[in-house]
Amino acid sequence: MKKEEVKKIIISIWLVAMSVYFVNDIWQDYKVRGIKEAYQKGIDDMASQIINEVEKGSCESFEISANNQKVTIMGAECLSQINENN
Repeated sequence: MKKEEVKKIIISIWLVAMSVYFVNDIWQDYKVRGIKEAYQKGIDDMASQIINEVEKGSCESFEISANNQKVTIMGAECLSQINENN
């Protein structure tokens, strides 16, 4: 092989390798962003559900569970109403 042909092959291999690297980097960034967006959407949805339940104003407690843990929540204004009645 001539020296020029070897240079062309090396440059071609290098270009292919860099292209694969850049495409992989972009793909990984896309996946990470998608996961972060899905996680944030889940947080926003849960917060919205909690706010909606509290805003109903029925002063009934409700349960929230995550990771095998449960808590019972009630709006703060309901607590003051309970204290006034007692």
